[in-house]
Amino acid sequence: MSVNTKINWKLLIHAAQNRLDEDERAELLAWIAVAPDRHQQILDDIARLYGQKNRKKKLPDQVFNRFISRYGIVLDPEPRSRVFRPLALRAAAAIAAILICGGLFLFLNRDWVARQYGQGPVTLAWKEIRAATGKQVMLTLPDGSQVRLAPGSSLRYPEAFNDTQRLVQLVGSAFFEIRKNPEQPFLVQAPELTTRVLGTSFQVIAYPGETRTSVTVVTGKVAVSRNRKGQEPLLLASLSPEEKIVLNLPDDSVKVSAVSAAQATAVRDGKLVFDNSSLAEVAERLRVQYGISVHLANEQVAARRITATFDPNISMQDLSDILGEVAQLKVHHDNNNLYIGQ
Repeated sequence: MSVNTKINWKLLIHAAQNRLDEDERAELLAWIAVAPDRHQQILDDIARLYGQKNRKKKLPDQVFNRFISRYGIVLDPEPRSRVFRPLALRAAAAIAAILICGGLFLFLNRDWVARQYGQGPVTLAWKEIRAATGKQVMLTLPDGSQVRLAPGSSLRYPEAFNDTQRLVQLVGSAFFEIRKNPEQPFLVQAPELTTRVLGTSFQVIAYPGETRTSVTVVTGKVAVSRNRKGQEPLLLASLSPEEKIVLNLPDDSVKVSAVSAAQATAVRDGKLVFDNSSLAEVAERLRVQYGISVHLANEQVAARRITATFDPNISMQDLSDILGEVAQLKVHHDNNNLYIGQ
């Protein structure tokens, strides 16, 4: 699902009134992330008007006219009574609904604002955990969130999260069960994608050298953004339970699709799930997951795509049998070597 980039005044009013439910809060965070420059312009305009008001200067009607025109605010028609109602007063309700939201934007993004204006966030010591080939690692983050780090993967995180966000950096694959904290979003930064959540369970797959990066949501909602060098991430989609996004790196295309309940359960249980994956991708994942060598007969075999699920503790014989059946190829093994199509 793509994010609506229009200004949702009702949502902003709820934010100003501290009445956001979980879904609205996720929607607001996603909306803010999609176009920070435009939203900053809105905040600058409002701050300018508010500053004039605090200095008790008269606000010319044309100032409000420009503001109303720029943001498409539709005012209620004039009442039938002959009571004088200046344009400034008629616009006040629309503007008041947004005034606090300037502070809300700055609060939610104060690390970004600090970087822009030269006041960096507090530096914290970071830890890095690596899962060796054939071994998965279970770990608990400083906020109590749980992570299952897949073999051949690494995770960096601070010894203590700051007040604004909970940021971790992933290379490889991991399943996250995040503790809810609406005031402190959780971000998983992979080489190509950043996933932003408030509290949910999901999987990120971002192995170096692979042509596809994906995020699969089991519970809750997440916002997934494309990382851009020297710029804020570009929002790609907001995902609900049993939804998946795949970024295809060669052409930078994005696909959002539903996953079955069985696939979502398999992801949660730590199984190896392939969905229309090439055997080249499967071979590399099997190598790091099980600590084996995988040999593909030729390029045609490497390009063949399969959909399959493997248990993390599967035997080599069962792995060979299942892989041969779904790929419709001859598969055999010798000690820690797996031969496909030979």
